[in-house]
Amino acid sequence: MEFREYVSLAANFFEHRWDCNFLYVNSDIDGTAIRYVVQETEKIGERGFLFLFLQTESGNAESAKSIVSYLNEKYTWVSVVALEQCRGAGAAMCGGFDEVWVSEPNALQVAYQCQVPFHTLNREKVWSEFKLHNEMGDEDDDGRFERDLQELTEDVQRMISRQPVQQRGRDIRYLNKMDQPKHVR
Repeated sequence: MEFREYVSLAANFFEHRWDCNFLYVNSDIDGTAIRYVVQETEKIGERGFLFLFLQTESGNAESAKSIVSYLNEKYTWVSVVALEQCRGAGAAMCGGFDEVWVSEPNALQVAYQCQVPFHTLNREKVWSEFKLHNEMGDEDDDGRFERDLQELTEDVQRMISRQPVQQRGRDIRYLNKMDQPKHVR
């Protein structure tokens, strides 16, 4: 099984467990990104909650605002997981959603640029804010939700590191659909 398929299977499991979608955006934030985000989000059944795994270093503020407005209207709650340090349009996007999670110490810059609540992805923190989104309703989960999301984030980072640099430029899709062939347009 390829690593992307492994990540996709994990996202499928968490999608049902937490009643949420996982959108992966590894792209410049521009007009093309808007089109891809809309196309991708129309393909899958809606849920109230979205984890947006974001990796970007360039783009423009207008495109970032358009994506933020679109996703905020489509979902009742959007949490951004900043996989790397986000600058410019990426920071603007983080500031427009409900919550920011940073996966690396240098990504903390994102959290300080925006006024939304931010959290670091570490195993010691109890993520009580997210327990209400856990559709299993297990009050005594001993931090499983936190550990599971931490492990999924680490898997996504490993997946990115295995991609050749030239293939990192434009990848926008739901994590749970990564095992399916991508349609050529």
